[in-house]
Amino acid sequence: MSSLRLRTQLHYARRISPSNTTNITFSYRFYSTAPKVKPTPALVQQLRKQTSCSIQKAIQALSSTENNYEKAVEWLSKDLALSGEKATTKLAGRTAGNGLVAISPLSNGVGTDRIGNLGIPLRVGMVELNCETDFVARSEVFEKLARDLAWAIGFYADSASGSTNAFQKVDIESIMDAPMLHEPLAQDAPSVPPNMEENSAITSIRSSIANTVTRVGEKIILKRAASLSSHPLPLQSSTALSAGVYAHNTTAPKGALGTSGTIASAVLIQLRADNLRQLALPESSSSKTGADWRADYRGLERALARQIVGFETSGIKASAVSPASDGGPTPLYSQEFNTYAPLASRNPRYEGLPLDNVAHALESWSGASGMEGESTVEVLDFLKWRVGEEN
Repeated sequence: MSSLRLRTQLHYARRISPSNTTNITFSYRFYSTAPKVKPTPALVQQLRKQTSCSIQKAIQALSSTENNYEKAVEWLSKDLALSGEKATTKLAGRTAGNGLVAISPLSNGVGTDRIGNLGIPLRVGMVELNCETDFVARSEVFEKLARDLAWAIGFYADSASGSTNAFQKVDIESIMDAPMLHEPLAQDAPSVPPNMEENSAITSIRSSIANTVTRVGEKIILKRAASLSSHPLPLQSSTALSAGVYAHNTTAPKGALGTSGTIASAVLIQLRADNLRQLALPESSSSKTGADWRADYRGLERALARQIVGFETSGIKASAVSPASDGGPTPLYSQEFNTYAPLASRNPRYEGLPLDNVAHALESWSGASGMEGESTVEVLDFLKWRVGEEN
């Protein structure tokens, strides 16, 4: 029970005689003498790690809730929403012309250990996130937010109606209040972040963006988003889908699942081979052949995405709409495969690969790599975004 100390103050409306007390009023002020609960350093550190708040905010949240950790998280969530709303409103009139395009392949095999959607779904998310300055765009907190958003977009991609084997535009407003997800740090992490349930109540996608606005002091806009999703194919299937990604001048840390840059592309590829399972799945082959093939194929994936980033590309194959030589952008299959030349020169298996155009290179690559039967490597679709361009 807290003890209280009463202090009485006499206020005189006018000068009075000692015998006249009719105009004397009393004012009471109460002061609590109960000691405040001081947050422990361990709780402060834990709260900051889970919510990415500042030290001052962590101390304030724990002090306001008497070191009740769950209530402190709720306090921060409400404070964050209020602060973010104020900051977003204040900066609404500014121009956000810089930023990043981020791509996160959630389920596309793991590293070089597995290729495509044999037994697992194929999921890729892509976003353009805008801010005011290049300085903020290159900051760690903004870059990580961009990849996290791409991861979340890919995770929420809806393939229930069946795969169209193409990239689909995502309605931004429809996912803004969904729980924010975070791209795992390691390449061998599962497709669903293990901390999803414990963190989903803390921030939505909208409030996560607002939180970053308060941290960097700039306007931030999720300008556009797209996803790719395809159902798993049977393990014994002779076909599979995979996705290659590339971003120009990326600042993503080494080992990150996704990537980001001012220009980025994702390419959807279909593989076909009689021995695809033996090559694509590590558990299906005990020899070094499969591991070598998977490493070679990952290089081909990246080279295709990089080719699209590096050259103006009007489509995949030449047609009446996008002819091979009209003086403008050239279809992908008609371009000289410059981005694969360095890889081919370092591997005797691909030294004789025709690189005069992408179509010829892909026709020859499947056989040279050890794919059997009527084997093919075919580009089905691609998406290329540049920061600041019109949608």
